[in-house]
Amino acid sequence: MAKADEIDKLLKDLNKFTPEGSERPVAMRGSNVEKVHSIPCFSPSLAYLLAIAGWPEGKLIEIFGKEHAGKTSFALLALKDCFDYYKGERMLAYMDLEHRFNPEWAETLGLSVDDNLIVIQPPDAESGTDIMVELIKSKKICAIVWDSIGGSATRHSMQQLTDKNDRMGGAAAVMKRNVQTVAPLANLYNVTCFYLNQLRADLDGYNRAMTPGGHAVKHAMSVRLYLRPGRDKYFDKINGENTQVGFPIVMKTVKNSYGPPLREGWTDFYSQPSVWLDHPGIDVERDLTRMGILVGAVQKAGSWYSYEGIKEQGREAFFQSLYESGKKEEFFEKVIELIKQKSNSGDLIVVEDDEFVRPETNPDEDINDSEV
Repeated sequence: MAKADEIDKLLKDLNKFTPEGSERPVAMRGSNVEKVHSIPCFSPSLAYLLAIAGWPEGKLIEIFGKEHAGKTSFALLALKDCFDYYKGERMLAYMDLEHRFNPEWAETLGLSVDDNLIVIQPPDAESGTDIMVELIKSKKICAIVWDSIGGSATRHSMQQLTDKNDRMGGAAAVMKRNVQTVAPLANLYNVTCFYLNQLRADLDGYNRAMTPGGHAVKHAMSVRLYLRPGRDKYFDKINGENTQVGFPIVMKTVKNSYGPPLREGWTDFYSQPSVWLDHPGIDVERDLTRMGILVGAVQKAGSWYSYEGIKEQGREAFFQSLYESGKKEEFFEKVIELIKQKSNSGDLIVVEDDEFVRPETNPDEDINDSEV
């Protein structure tokens, strides 16, 4: 067995390859390898799906689905999660390849569009990749959104502007360069990267749901989160008219490097204030209610519910008392802690209740990782 000083010398020589400014060396002893840190996320249901109770720090995360499934809103909420996690000490970046970033909607969801956010609208994906690398190496950024993989124009297509001159797989080649360059840098500099993606037609004729970007993109991602809108629609009276104000979003981790894959959950999303939720965004209280029961934070005996001295008959009465008691934040932390303990074991309490029935989605959209 090699002597300790010989190993130290070897590691020192190897770490000459560490990029300047990197937050961790490229070579280290196994005993010094840290566990992946989690960035607390906006939804308790999503925290359970991610298995480590939050976004994996310094990794690549793909959020994909059909139009109006909530991808952009999830990305904006994720950026806010990262900014709050670093307590504003590092900035955010939004790589707007589609050139339609909406600052008003971002502000509506609670993300401040100010000097702490850099919005980049590059002319093509190649330029976007180069800029992204510079942002990561600057050590000023904690999180970046790439919007989007499917909407990224290549430099070649922008210059030629004719279908016949487009190269087959051109976008995939550009995205391969992007993720293979960004993945190691994101890890070394602790920058969490969110990639948005769409569904595309199956060119082989099998009617499978597919995602653009090629196999390299799927391989590089630590987490692939698939969003589907539920069939249910939530309505409220707005200015005297019956208006859709929200819908359930079904989430599925078709890939997860840090926990069980193919895990499903759901959350309720609202596009405007309503009788259900007084602000646009995720109904965190309903998420917390459901997950609090599922992970066993709440003790249930017949129709009675209890937690830390609070006991009521009936679920609604109990949670109203709990949230009015001032223990909501404490309860949230308890649920997240139990999620960390139970998420990899699958040790959940099974509750037969209408509130815990998975919202219906279109059957042809229920896909697994082998298809996307």
